Amino acid sequence: MRFPLKVVFLDREGGVLQMETEVEPGRILFERRASAVLELRSGGLKGGDLGGASS
Repeated sequence: MRFPLKVVFLDREGGVLQMETEVEPGRILFERRASAVLELRSGGLKGGDLGGASS
């Protein structure tokens, strides 16, 4: 990747477990409880767009 990402870790029901904004290229993130991960261009969603999750 060549630009910062917003990374959202989701549980089995689609609930947000963790959200990281401005993840720089080359950085590796891990959330043990996550069943899925959304990777969006940073600024792609606002915190409220994910059911009230905050960044």
